[in-house]
This record gives sequence, C-alpha cells and structure tokens, in this order.
Amino acid sequence: LAVFKTRVATAENELAVLSGRNESYNVMAPWSGLLAMAPEPGVVMQLTDTLQKVMIFPVNVDQMKYISNHSMLCKENDKDKIKSFQIEEKVQFLNGRQVSMGSTRVDGSGLDIGLFTDCIIRCDTIRLGEYIKRRLF
Repeated sequence: LAVFKTRVATAENELAVLSGRNESYNVMAPWSGLLAMAPEPGVVMQLTDTLQKVMIFPVNVDQMKYISNHSMLCKENDKDKIKSFQIEEKVQFLNGRQVSMGSTRVDGSGLDIGLFTDCIIRCDTIRLGEYIKRRLF
C-alpha cells in the first residue's frame, strides 16, 4: 500500500510540474482584441487592438489655412465630433490633388479595418460673402 501511495504522490508531483510548464506557455495580453495565428511569414501570431482604431483622412492643402484649434472632425451619420486630430506637414498627391494626411484615434466599434467612410472637418462659421470669395480665389 505504501508503494502505491508513493507512486500516486510521484504522479501528482509530475502532473503539477507539467501543469506549471503548460501555463508558462500562455501569454496574457494587456488588452482584448483579434488574434491571428501566422498572419504573414516570419510572424507567429498577431494581436490587434479592436477597441480603438486610427482613422486616416486627406486634407486639401489649399483648405488647411482654414483649420483652427476649434475645428472638429465629423464622421458621416455619426453624432460624435472628434476634437483631437493631427495633420502632417508633408504634402502628397492623391487623385491629382495636393493633400496632407490627417489622423485621429476613434472608437473601434462598428468600424472594420480598411473601411472607407465619409468625414468632414467643420471649421469656423463664415459669412456668405467670405465663402464666395474663398471659392472663387
């Protein structure tokens, strides 16, 4: 009977060691997200944060002078107005227009990666005469 108790104790110790070793292979991410196993060659796994995403948008260079600290970015069909966004100083060509790229962090719910959506930057209110002057010159 003592021999069987010793074997059981030894097996329990081995099981505890193996369980501890198995848990050391588990990686706990600091955020929840989307896990992709081997998404590309040389990458074992990739965890994508789905709570926040970065939205990138073009801004016409000739319109940048009207953007101020009070300007807000509005997504189409969205009541939320984004007050914090950055615009690069580097100029690029997009569809034959000179643009600078802007970016902001947005809530990731309801947005798919690579999704195109309309947005507009709301600037200060101006009078009709000033609007016509800006459009013509």
